[in-house]
Amino acid sequence: MKPREIRRRSEALVASGEIQQAGRLLEQALALQPFDSDLLIGKANVMLAGRQYRQAIETLRDVIRRRPDAVDAHFLLGNAYRATRMFHEAASSYRAVLERSPTYPGVHHFLGIALQYSDDLPGSAAAYREAIRRKPELALLHFRLGSVLHLLGRHGEAIAAYQEALKREPAHQQALTNLALALIATERDDEAFEVAQRHVREHPGQTMALANLTFSAIATGRDEVVRRLLDFERLFGQWSPTVDDQALGPGLVEVVEAASPLKNTNQNLYTTRKGFITNELKWTANSAFGKLHDLLEHRVSQHLQACTRGDDHPWATHLPERWQIKVWGNVQQSGGYEDPHCHPRAFASGVYYLQVPPEIANEENRPAGWIEIGRGDDSYRYLDPPEKRLIQPSPGLTILFPSYFFHRTFPFESETRRICLPFDVVAASN
Repeated sequence: MKPREIRRRSEALVASGEIQQAGRLLEQALALQPFDSDLLIGKANVMLAGRQYRQAIETLRDVIRRRPDAVDAHFLLGNAYRATRMFHEAASSYRAVLERSPTYPGVHHFLGIALQYSDDLPGSAAAYREAIRRKPELALLHFRLGSVLHLLGRHGEAIAAYQEALKREPAHQQALTNLALALIATERDDEAFEVAQRHVREHPGQTMALANLTFSAIATGRDEVVRRLLDFERLFGQWSPTVDDQALGPGLVEVVEAASPLKNTNQNLYTTRKGFITNELKWTANSAFGKLHDLLEHRVSQHLQACTRGDDHPWATHLPERWQIKVWGNVQQSGGYEDPHCHPRAFASGVYYLQVPPEIANEENRPAGWIEIGRGDDSYRYLDPPEKRLIQPSPGLTILFPSYFFHRTFPFESETRRICLPFDVVAASN
């Protein structure tokens, strides 16, 4: 086979999930023709499929140095940059594609993504509009355009774009979420409530659907709906520290302090201020962390069983049969706090407190360092529900609540850091 044919064959293997076989095919060919551009582009495609992004970037740069007109190399390089969140570089690569091939499939869509995350929102909107002109049937493109217009504050146009997405894909989850948010932002609250109801019907138990339903119900004065969705007595769990918790504390603090802080904590994507969160912490058997896993698993199981008793609640009756707990560290220094937020990818969320500064423990400083559950963020015009919970942290305290419950913490002043373990309960992967 000629190099171009070998590359096409490798691309078909990658598309069918046979990445290793594709790699072997290319390595055999490259042993005979180590500098062939088509084979190297195929190799980079295999690297991308295997998430070897840095190696792919090096290979593609080398190809482009030899063949600046290799449009596929520019496109794949853009994809590699985008995968590593190098969005400015990705945009440059996609523009290089358009200079050489203005009709290259999919490039306007990916350019829109790169520009959106490079904070060039007008440029991103223009790229998405061009992508839609070429592929008007794709709901995802209309949704992405709506998202950018939403960020630009052009809510009327965003609403129209989300509606176009839903015409093409009526159950599009993100479009339903953002349409309700855009309607709330423009105080079209009754329409937002109708969209949220539709979202709950299409995706029972989905976190953002329930969050939108809650706050549109607050905005429209549907108090009975709000009371049911924010039923703290039924849905909120709290466990006071036990002897076991006290014994675990020092070892768990060491685990968090030794963990790597999460990179790319973009101000717009994360809610921790004057502090940091860690990468997900992996459970280790026969350690303080392993004992914590058993403790949390028991408490979560106990609480979820209690929640499912009773009437057909839109959250409690749609819990997954199998679930797992994901945990990470949260460390805040003096002045630190959490902005209002919820956890869209989970169905239940909680916090396990490890180290609490004495200033937070002092009732006279209330609510410094405390956690408040219930109030929305700016997406919901900071709407206040009729009932909220304000909780004073203490070492070993565990709290648990549905992931659609918004929550925040208040700033505190102390020389001691506040350390806790937030966790999500998510559907178990197969």
